[in-house]
Amino acid sequence: FFSSRRRHTKYGTVTGVQTCALPISNCTVSGANPRTVTVPFAGTATATFSVSCAPRLGNLAVTAASAGTDLDPNGYTVLVDGSQAKSVAVNGTVTFTGLAEGGHTVQLTGVATNCTVDGANPRTVTVPFGGTAATVFDVTCASRVGNLEVTAATTGGSPDPDGYTVTVDGGPSQAVASNGTVTFTGLAEGTHSVELTGVAGNCTVSGANPRSVTVPY
Repeated sequence: FFSSRRRHTKYGTVTGVQTCALPISNCTVSGANPRTVTVPFAGTATATFSVSCAPRLGNLAVTAASAGTDLDPNGYTVLVDGSQAKSVAVNGTVTFTGLAEGGHTVQLTGVATNCTVDGANPRTVTVPFGGTAATVFDVTCASRVGNLEVTAATTGGSPDPDGYTVTVDGGPSQAVASNGTVTFTGLAEGTHSVELTGVAGNCTVSGANPRSVTVPY
């Protein structure tokens, strides 16, 4: 915007001392602003403003808000425009500074397979000039559980007619036939102790009993 008190009438141009100025946002003006310019009669005065402009930048705050069970122990990674990356805790905030004004693509990565991100991911967020935009990624995590199949394979004469009992972690138990399989569902991911009990005196179990078995998610 440029203003001057110089005005035209049907009688000609008003002359004399006039004041002019330029607005400032992300730009700076060298020299006086406003400044005084003397307009000569029937002539033209010149006022030159040297203006330097900096990039129009802003900031972006990204929050991860996680709920549920078995939250990702390693946290996540926030990716902006496919290039700038920062780590963020499962319930935390990171800030990207000096981003150009306008729309940016934001993505939450490194999310564990038992967790899901609500809403668009990636998503577009508009960064304002001189301000901070904010976006929240809501993450829901489910329990990391799996199943365990235990098989009894009996050979030789006179197998145990009653079958056996399988016990996991000294707690949940299931009966299993002398040549049969049982399944334990919903066990937490990780290592569990499995034992075959109720074995007749004329029978022996090969290998460790109890033994450790790793249940995958």
